[in-house]
Amino acid sequence: MGGPTDADEPPVQSHTAVKRDFDPKKSQTEGSGLKDLAQATFSGLPSDPLVSAGVSETPKVAPSLPPHTAPGLRFAKEGVLRIHLLEAHDLVAKDNMMGGMVKGKSDPYVKINIGKVTFKSHVIKENLNPTWNEMYEVVLSGSGDQDIKFEAFDKDIDSDDFLGRFAVKLNEVIGSQYTDQWFSLKDVKSGRVHVILEWVPTVSNTGRLEQVLQLQTLQSYQNKAVPSAALLFVHLEAAHSLPFKKSGKEPKAGAELIFGETTYKTNLCERSANPNETTYKTNLCERSANPKWNESFYFLVHDPKHQMLVVKLSSGWEQPMGSLVVTIKELFAQPQLVLDQWFHLDGAIPDSQILLRAELKILNSRMVDLIGAGTLPCAAPGPGNGQVKLSLSYAAREKKLLVVVHACRGLLSHSKDGIDSYVSIMLLPDKSKATKKKTAVKKKDLNPEFNERFEYDLPEEETRFRRVVVLVKNNSASFRSKDVVGQVQIELAQIDLKSGVTDWFTLTDDVE
Repeated sequence: MGGPTDADEPPVQSHTAVKRDFDPKKSQTEGSGLKDLAQATFSGLPSDPLVSAGVSETPKVAPSLPPHTAPGLRFAKEGVLRIHLLEAHDLVAKDNMMGGMVKGKSDPYVKINIGKVTFKSHVIKENLNPTWNEMYEVVLSGSGDQDIKFEAFDKDIDSDDFLGRFAVKLNEVIGSQYTDQWFSLKDVKSGRVHVILEWVPTVSNTGRLEQVLQLQTLQSYQNKAVPSAALLFVHLEAAHSLPFKKSGKEPKAGAELIFGETTYKTNLCERSANPNETTYKTNLCERSANPKWNESFYFLVHDPKHQMLVVKLSSGWEQPMGSLVVTIKELFAQPQLVLDQWFHLDGAIPDSQILLRAELKILNSRMVDLIGAGTLPCAAPGPGNGQVKLSLSYAAREKKLLVVVHACRGLLSHSKDGIDSYVSIMLLPDKSKATKKKTAVKKKDLNPEFNERFEYDLPEEETRFRRVVVLVKNNSASFRSKDVVGQVQIELAQIDLKSGVTDWFTLTDDVE
């Protein structure tokens, strides 16, 4: 197939040239320094007659060349599963001393598995109540019946000891989009792990971008992970009029896609190496000057203002045939954040082009809303008395106020032995015995789980005049010491009881 004439050539945007010699041995570079962070992958997708909409102008190409890509129905449908491994409590002690006469410690770590992706936390030395505060991301299709599997181990010189396991259904996380929970470890006597599981869908507008970037600055993790801001989807469909080899044969064309914070030398136009790059290769096509790949890729975008995509073509990974640079900034100026067209190649013959679709989608994290509400979760509540997790709702048919006490975390204790904690609830302003309720006592536990439900007979019109006072108390307090660890006062008129509310509430000093 011959190349298009001058009159038939599509208008092509100007892109930066990449003229550094192609290195066939370098197929993939390290990511952000965290080998476990899934940064990108690719899959060949079947072609589909769908044509992208919303491109500002249609390039004029030869009649035999399609004006846009046809990547298929599954293209750009993925989202991100974000796993926050925060802390654990009351793990089993494996490193006993003096033949088991003295209870020792464990050196715990956690392995997380989802599909073919595995993450591993760092080891916390000699701690049965460790805090990891690590975050991991993996790109998934948003469907399927997979489990997110967690296993805890005690690091040992010989072989690591098992500390328990639990699993969470992926479709449940996708359905709720956000789960903040303590999970009991199975197959062991004791132990719980605190994780946040977040399904982050994508949106095709930049309205939330600044808030998402703010999220990056407000969160820090021990494993130095940075929450992604967006996903870049790339579909490389075909090339046209590539040069023949010096031998006169048609090329075996392949493309290398490099994504990262790539920098360029102004005069030499040479790309300098960057450890934050992610690199993937297409398959090599059979000999043809007009190869077709129909391959799709996606990349996690952390810095939309500085990151870019570089596409380098070569014959057999040896003879360079041109390159293309697309910056994320260019996509911001496009309708629906999409570029879908034929592109001329820098450093190639004039007729050489590639047909490519680059689509940016912003990650719409629910944590952005939590920042606005001032309830951004964390492993340790910081200085204070701790937190209590409550659910409040109103059953209109039964005319009942429902209060569920789920758990407490980070309770303040002035004793090395901890406290025997319980939760007391009052419905004010009435202080009668009928309005006072309390949970069972949890012995020597600063992060107790209760999961107890309480009901109050209450006409709906009276809810606006009532408030719930929740007191966390120490049942083992001496006569002289204070038995109230902290309290929360909730005005029922200020919450949506019909929809129900579940949240962690920070305990304050007793003012009653």
